Amino acid sequence: MHSADCLVLKIVEINDSDKCVDNMVYVFYDTNQQFYEIRGKVMSKSIPYETYSFRSELSKDVERFIKLIIDKNTVTYDLLNYKELPLTSEEITFEYLEKEQSDKNEIVSFFPSLYSSSKVKNMLKTIKYVFNEYA
Repeated sequence: MHSADCLVLKIVEINDSDKCVDNMVYVFYDTNQQFYEIRGKVMSKSIPYETYSFRSELSKDVERFIKLIIDKNTVTYDLLNYKELPLTSEEITFEYLEKEQSDKNEIVSFFPSLYSSSKVKNMLKTIKYVFNEYA
């Protein structure tokens, strides 16, 4: 069983020294369980990092976590629309989100800039309160 369309926030940290992706984070809101889900991975060509997965009921805790893992590097923000995500958030992995992402599901993209707590807080509110009912 799948849900209706779902908004997903993607934040990519770009290492300012070598211009490579350093960290990639996806955040979505599970309207059934009423918590935020975080899926991410530290990106490295030399070390095969594991993905990470966390959840939180409060947007301020999600923002604090993102601020902690995103260094003072440049970031990009994308608001994505995923069609028919699995009904249970446990099935929505980093690999799934990465594989299913395309230019076709991008709603808006913010060009590289420094990390902005206010921007992330506003986007977290958006992904929580803008949704479709589960099918």
